[in-house]
Amino acid sequence: MLDVAALGLAPGDVRRVDVPIEMDPLRFGGETYDVDAGGGAVELQATSGGLYLKLHFDATVSGPCYRCLEDARTGVTVDATEYQERGADPDDDELSTEYLADEQLDLDR
Repeated sequence: MLDVAALGLAPGDVRRVDVPIEMDPLRFGGETYDVDAGGGAVELQATSGGLYLKLHFDATVSGPCYRCLEDARTGVTVDATEYQERGADPDDDELSTEYLADEQLDLDR
């Protein structure tokens, strides 16, 4: 968990926090694929009305090729953005994020 309130972000402020990324193997088409992500970064950007959360990491996915079943590996870049408006209804998917509650960012999710 990351205490967002402790960062003391004012509108316009940006903070970058390096985070470990741990992912379970993926199951796809009856096959299992390992994901090696290592680490990533969360960028928090305060606005006058809320908070943007940006996650970036690179990962390597490896497992059997879906055509020939020989070992295969590919790189994947993940860039995800979430927004939390101040005072937004937690059930509003457009203005809130499930990863932030009571100014605690759940980095494990």
